[in-house]
Amino acid sequence: MGIQLFNFLTSPLTPDEMSTGGMVFFSVKDRDTFGRNDYLGECFLPLDSIPFTTTETSLQDLPQLNLSLTLPVNLNSPVLQTLEKRINDKNAVEFVKKERQKITTSVEFPNGQA
Repeated sequence: MGIQLFNFLTSPLTPDEMSTGGMVFFSVKDRDTFGRNDYLGECFLPLDSIPFTTTETSLQDLPQLNLSLTLPVNLNSPVLQTLEKRINDKNAVEFVKKERQKITTSVEFPNGQA
């Protein structure tokens, strides 16, 4: 697994927009050339923990953040149950479907081992 640098092409957020409780969701996978890709985990980064910068800010001036990866483990999570009831929300339905698939995979192969 190598280090990846991501460039997000979005409209710049104001400090007010960054403090409204939004999150960036990271889903980490090991892509295999042969065989099965492994789901390694996920993490969330609150937008308000990201320093507000300008175009003059150097990458070296920003603090490094270490995020712990977690695996979803509860098929009967209240969050998933609530989202499942939003049957007219395609994004919520798709999210629940993917979460349930990850949970099943992480229970079958706890360390991503097939």
